[in-house]
Amino acid sequence: MRTLPIGFGLAVLALVGIVIIGLANTRANLSTLQSTSQENIFWSAAQVEREYGALQLAIGHMALDPSVSIDDVRTRFDILWSRVAIFSRGKVGARLLENESVRETHEALSALLTELDPFIANLDKSSPETLTMLAGRLDNFKPQVRNATVASLHDDQNRIAEIRASMRSGLARAAIALVLTIVVIVGFAIFAVNTARKSTVLAEAATEAAASRKKFFSVMSHEFRTPLNGMLGSLALMRDETDQSIRRELIDEAHGSAHRLSNLVADALDLSADDDLELSPTLFRLADLVADVTTSISPELSRSNAVLRVTGMVQHPALIRADMARLRNALSHLIINAVQRANAKQVRLFVDVCDQSIKAEIGTDVVLPHDAFGETLARGLIVRLGGHVEARGFRRAVSVPVELVDLSAKLYFKSRALRRMYSALLKANGIECVETAIPGIDIVLVEAAHELESASQLRERYPGAVVIVCGVTASPELYDGVTDTPDCLMRTVNDALTRELRRTVIAA
Repeated sequence: MRTLPIGFGLAVLALVGIVIIGLANTRANLSTLQSTSQENIFWSAAQVEREYGALQLAIGHMALDPSVSIDDVRTRFDILWSRVAIFSRGKVGARLLENESVRETHEALSALLTELDPFIANLDKSSPETLTMLAGRLDNFKPQVRNATVASLHDDQNRIAEIRASMRSGLARAAIALVLTIVVIVGFAIFAVNTARKSTVLAEAATEAAASRKKFFSVMSHEFRTPLNGMLGSLALMRDETDQSIRRELIDEAHGSAHRLSNLVADALDLSADDDLELSPTLFRLADLVADVTTSISPELSRSNAVLRVTGMVQHPALIRADMARLRNALSHLIINAVQRANAKQVRLFVDVCDQSIKAEIGTDVVLPHDAFGETLARGLIVRLGGHVEARGFRRAVSVPVELVDLSAKLYFKSRALRRMYSALLKANGIECVETAIPGIDIVLVEAAHELESASQLRERYPGAVVIVCGVTASPELYDGVTDTPDCLMRTVNDALTRELRRTVIAA
């Protein structure tokens, strides 16, 4: 910004210099034009031609009329010679030397007058031959005198035309420079006004941002101190407590507070990054998300004597691919904000999956504040996840786009009973079981007691599928997952699919 006035001043000085130079050039041209009018070689040449003609006329009169005095001829001859002499002197003479044809004619005329001077001096009326010779010589040289006069005229006209053209060019440059100077000054004035206006706006925005930042950090410090005090208080009480059940409760309280503080710090760091949030997609179901949210906020609900009621399609069978951890943290922040900052005692969480989005609504019995740190974190996370939060007084409506995944499984079981049981478990969780070996299978289940085919053969047959062994196997490292009992099946499947999904994301 400091270089702008300097650059503007240099530009104005340059344009003013052009104006001054143009005006000086115009003044010089005017002076040249004035001096040219005073040094008009055409006038001098015309005077020479006039006196030349007067000499011819005097000689003719003397030849026709003997009464004409010889002194008239000699007088005209002297005047002509003086004109020729004056024509070659001073500035006119300098101009004369510039025109070659005029200069040559002048030199020839001077030579002719020198040659005729003795005849004029000894002129006598009784010598008509001399008069005839003089008249003939002068008549023969007359075309050259006429040409010299015309050439002088053209020389003066060309010189005056050049001076006028130079004057017009100089005036045009000066006018253009003057207009550019005015344009630059006006443009800089407009720029300065706009810059001042923008500076005022930026200053106001900076002041507002500073105030918002101060308020944000004030709220943030309060939000950080709450779980930190809970953790430190629990540890302090546990130091002198001997009852194991109470110590376990204090440990759980400290663990929950530490977990809450860790989530706050991690989410604040995520939102402070300038680049896009690096997502960690996992596979889960809506029930898993609700269970994680309930677990993460249960210490705060217990401490505040608040009750959470969950409604909606919690047991929705669709398998979801999204960043479950950050989505859980966002919903937890909104609920804890309602409990801590608004002192809500009754909180309702409605969840559903529709239109490739998770819809959640948090309702309370009090008005929720907008400036709380927890809600700020939640809004930031949800926006980074591609969703939005809508404030509705007592409620907060959340919508986050997710990907609903349709999975298929192929079972290799020798036991029909186990096959029916695992097939029923998969179908209950929305996973289609296929009978034929078709490409595009996502999950392959193998009975450990009767491994009909090796894991390498299954991977070649079903590239991209996760291979899970059901039961105890001697080579668990060959498989993507091992499930000992049927009730662990879906957790094992979700873990294996999540690991495969992360490997795919990293490879991409």
